[in-house]
Amino acid sequence: AAAPPRHCHYQPPGEGTLGVDLSSSVATAAEPSRSAAAPSGVRSGALLAAATLTATALNYVFLLATGRLLGSDDYGALAALLGLLTLVVLPTGAVQLAVSREVSRRVALGDEHGAAAFGRALLRLGLVAGVPLAILGLVLVLPVRELLNIESTSVVALAMAGLGAALVLPIAMGLLQGYQRFSAIAALYVLPFV
Repeated sequence: AAAPPRHCHYQPPGEGTLGVDLSSSVATAAEPSRSAAAPSGVRSGALLAAATLTATALNYVFLLATGRLLGSDDYGALAALLGLLTLVVLPTGAVQLAVSREVSRRVALGDEHGAAAFGRALLRLGLVAGVPLAILGLVLVLPVRELLNIESTSVVALAMAGLGAALVLPIAMGLLQGYQRFSAIAALYVLPFV
């Protein structure tokens, strides 16, 4: 009979240690490696790199096409709105990293239930917090339209309503990353352009 899998154990830092006891995590020939079930880091990295490059190329094509179709005034309005949304959404990348770190930590410790409960609670929080953000965005439609000198109120309203997803999307992406669902992340990188 094969020996049960061994895991890393935390031990308080002492002289000559970094707080991790690795002696019990060494797999022998009779023990299957835990990493065999996890996706390959090289394969996942290559998949995300390919998805990022594809999304970047598709974004470039989108911007070229919209530049030709909209003309300089309307394209300037689009660029202003995209710039504004980028400034608002960029800091939420920290949320994605924090969620990913916490979920992967819980999964690595074998706390699948805790990771799932944490994810559900954060998604609820993101949805609840997203509603006031969307309302605030809609309240600010006219001032933003005037500030950016954009003629179309409906275009600004559509962009500002998107603020409601400003927290939910990074939370969802962090959950996917924490659970190592890199294929889904890669699809979400490319999906908006398809």
